[in-house]
Amino acid sequence: MYYPELKFFPPVLIVYCDDSEQYPTSVGLLAQGAAYHWYVMPDDEWLNNSYSLSTKEHLTLDYLDQVGDPKDYIFDHISDLTSGYGLLHTFNVPRTTKLLQQINYEDSHSRNEDNIMFKLKNIAALVPERYQKRFSKEMDISTDRERLNPEHADDTCIAAVWTVLRLSGIQQY
Repeated sequence: MYYPELKFFPPVLIVYCDDSEQYPTSVGLLAQGAAYHWYVMPDDEWLNNSYSLSTKEHLTLDYLDQVGDPKDYIFDHISDLTSGYGLLHTFNVPRTTKLLQQINYEDSHSRNEDNIMFKLKNIAALVPERYQKRFSKEMDISTDRERLNPEHADDTCIAAVWTVLRLSGIQQY
C-alpha cells in the first residue's frame, strides 16, 4: 500500500517472531511511503526439528513454508528499498538486530559490526522525550484510528509513523 504523505519519512522496519523470539516469522517495512510485508520461509532445520510455532499472528509452520519468502529474497528487498539510508527505525533494537542476522544472507556487501548493512535506531527516540514512555499506548491509538491490523508487521510500521507524526505535532487528528 502506498501512503504519499509518508514518502519522506525515514524507513521503518519491524520484524515479528515466534514467542521464543528465536525465529523471524514476518517482516514489515515502510520506505518512501510504501508499505511492504513478507512472511519468512522457515529454515529446513526449523522444519526438521518439528519446532512448534506460537506467535501472536496465529501462523503455522506449514503456512509459512507455503507462502513465506526465502530469507535472502527478503533481505535483498530490504536492502534495495532502503538503499541510501544508513539508518532504519524499529522497536527493540537488540532483538531486531538478532532477528535480522537470522534472515541475513552470506554475501560480500559491506556491513557493520552486527553484520547488517544499516544501523537501527529506536523509533520512539523520534518523539519528544515526554512522550517516549507512553509510545506503545499511543501506537494502539494510531492503530485503532487508522484501522490497522496490529498482527501485520507492515501495519505496525504505519502505526509507528503516524504515532511519531502525531506526538511530534506534525500530524493532527
